[in-house]
Amino acid sequence: MSPDRDVHNEGEALAGATRILSDRLGRRPRLRQALRRIMRKNGSLTTRAMVDPGKAGRFRSLLKLSQPLRQLQGHRLLALRQAQKERVLTTRISIDRGTALDRVGKELCPRPNPAFQAVLAEACARALDYRLLPAIEEQIRLELKERADAEAMRFLAQHLRQLLLSPHLARRLPVAGVDVNAKGDWTIATVDADGKLAHPEHKIETGEKDAATLGAELATLFSGKNVHDFAVGNSTGARAAAPRLRSAIAAGGGDACVYIVTAAGLSSYANSELARRELEGCSVPARMAVSLARRLQSPIAELIKVDARHLGLGSEQGLVSKANIRRLFRETTEACAAHIGCDLDRADLAFLKHLPGIDQAAAERILERRAKGPIESREALREEGTLTEAQWTGAIAFLRVPGSSEPLDRTNLHPEQYPLARRVLESVAGSVQEGLGRTAVTRGLRREDFEVDEDTWRDLMRELAYPGRDPRQRLHRPTLLEPGTDLATLPADSVVEGIISNVASFGIFVDIGLEQDAMIHISEVSDRYVRDARELLSVGQIVRARLLDASGQRPTLSLKKVPRQRPTRDRGATGGRERSRQGGGHGRGRGEREERREPRSNLRAAQTRRDGLGGASSGGRRGGPGGGRGPGGGRGRGRAGERDERVNLSEVNRAHGVPTNNPFAKFFGDGEPEAAPEERIETPVEPVEEVQVTETSPEQEKAAAVEEAPAEKAVARKATKKKTAKKRVTKKKTAKKRVTKKKTAAKTAKKAESEPKVSEKEPAEGAPTSVKAEPRESADAPPTPAIAEPESFATTTETEATAGSETPAEPQAAIEVEKVAESETASQPETTADPAPTGETDD
Repeated sequence: MSPDRDVHNEGEALAGATRILSDRLGRRPRLRQALRRIMRKNGSLTTRAMVDPGKAGRFRSLLKLSQPLRQLQGHRLLALRQAQKERVLTTRISIDRGTALDRVGKELCPRPNPAFQAVLAEACARALDYRLLPAIEEQIRLELKERADAEAMRFLAQHLRQLLLSPHLARRLPVAGVDVNAKGDWTIATVDADGKLAHPEHKIETGEKDAATLGAELATLFSGKNVHDFAVGNSTGARAAAPRLRSAIAAGGGDACVYIVTAAGLSSYANSELARRELEGCSVPARMAVSLARRLQSPIAELIKVDARHLGLGSEQGLVSKANIRRLFRETTEACAAHIGCDLDRADLAFLKHLPGIDQAAAERILERRAKGPIESREALREEGTLTEAQWTGAIAFLRVPGSSEPLDRTNLHPEQYPLARRVLESVAGSVQEGLGRTAVTRGLRREDFEVDEDTWRDLMRELAYPGRDPRQRLHRPTLLEPGTDLATLPADSVVEGIISNVASFGIFVDIGLEQDAMIHISEVSDRYVRDARELLSVGQIVRARLLDASGQRPTLSLKKVPRQRPTRDRGATGGRERSRQGGGHGRGRGEREERREPRSNLRAAQTRRDGLGGASSGGRRGGPGGGRGPGGGRGRGRAGERDERVNLSEVNRAHGVPTNNPFAKFFGDGEPEAAPEERIETPVEPVEEVQVTETSPEQEKAAAVEEAPAEKAVARKATKKKTAKKRVTKKKTAKKRVTKKKTAAKTAKKAESEPKVSEKEPAEGAPTSVKAEPRESADAPPTPAIAEPESFATTTETEATAGSETPAEPQAAIEVEKVAESETASQPETTADPAPTGETDD
């Protein structure tokens, strides 16, 4: 106690000591780090509503949220931040208090005195509540914000990339854009293949006009303008006008297709200074119509003129700092522009300045140089000073020059890779001009032979096979349903085509040609998990979907398990290719014969499989004159000649002595024989006597075949049974011989071992005596070696054979063993055994 320091009693002194200990614990970095790990691993986040649940709207599912921190994903964190920003709820991060106090207590005193346990516990609790948890919770919230920002930036970048790389119309033809105002009137503007305004704007007041009246106006307006594609925005009013526009075009006798394109940032561009300079003298609706037509031709070339913040990418961009958003949009736009590249003779200022390494001034210099005359090559940009050395090195790979004298200038390869590309092409094609653009010319080459890395080799092979290829998908004409189609009449899992009219986070809406758009839920978009449909699909994309349910207010589709579309070939009577329609080439139609030979009434015996049997005319050329596969000639199959009579093949075979089960006759038994070609090389055959054949009906032929079939089958079954029985008897005999031989050999060997050895000098008593003949030996012959006593019957037999071939006489012991074996075999009764298994072999 110290009254001078305002410590008047023991309680105040103890409280001061507790504050000092808690302050020291709160400043220890090791303890803070340990508690942060515990909170990341075991902490949880709970929410508390600040408004009535009925007013929470789309955040209602978050009002009673309680989830561990480690399980919170980026999209959930974004939703929580949006709800907090709108003051719908508040969040609280909690941790297991007992676990945290134990860790703080160990840090304060590893082995405390039980007498001071209460004081230490109070110091730990004070340090945890006032020093540690507030600071750690702030750091954890900052980490969660960074995770949410990273998720938001990832989504915004993917959404912008999907929007900029939307499919484009590959056909370089005029396109008409239609802008629909609030009253439903149409403002139509037509642009040429390069996106320039071709004809003045035209306004059509729809009002109460029917489809025939509108179709007549459209037919008059577009007469002789070669316009086959219309672009309509995906706004609410324009989307409702699309079916009416299709009906008007059909009523006017046109075959144009109406596409739906995104209207994101449309009004922002139409009212900008850039649009006023490009489309001087045009009204705002006309500028919007021109922009819609250009977005159908090349979406990125038109969308890149609008600030990415005005493209309606989502509310997530309001949660990220403005500096990060600007940097993200700039990098994503440059990456998409570099991914596509551009042709120097058609690129505009807005696209050029977004290429990496090219600024506004460099883009203007390129346009000034192009206005003076065509750019001859990539090197000309550097030699003439249009681009600096640094700009030329960084951006020249994205600038293609189609009319250059250097073939590789029309590819996306950097000039530094030209020597490698020439070496690759010259090794297989001889020259760059011959090998560039041929897909199979580089097949079989090995990357190791050219000493390049895998990424460079992949890009090189793609550019050499498809020089300057646009990586974006191409739009094709969709096959939409008729306006009055009843979906209930379509079979289950029918495949329909449509144009995406809108994309939301929970799914997409598809225009299939009806008044009401169909819907594809996010769960039916892909087989894998999709967090947001805007990351995969974009407005204007054409999809093929499977019909799930048509009974509801809005038909539902699915992109899962959609069968692939297989191209069908028309193999009808018309020719396959245009050049074969003149009677030559290689069309696929069936030719007609100009002349027919008179059918023969007699029957000729068939000598080959191709000739066939029957009374048909064997003449006739495949195809008519001209030599093509198209109509009038070629390899098309000619029609068979007329037949005089129907032949009963069974009677013909019996008359010629042919068995009734002749496969040749069975092959042509039910149908008519095919006419043989007219021109063929026939081998000379012996004349065959003609047979008088009576006509029979098909029913009689079938009845005769049914009667003959059982008899043939019965004969075949009997023959099979005989063969099987014979094989079974043979196997039994073989098994008997094998068993007898084994038993005899075993007994003989046992008998030989039990017999006493007979000496040549002193024979045993009672043993039969035998006279051994002395062999004749010449003076030069070597002495005969002694023969050892055999151990078994098998070795005895081999020894006897060897001795018999070498010496004329046999040893006495071998003769006696042989006699004993013969007597044993004679007295052995015959035994029977089951047939041995098929895989058993003799020893």
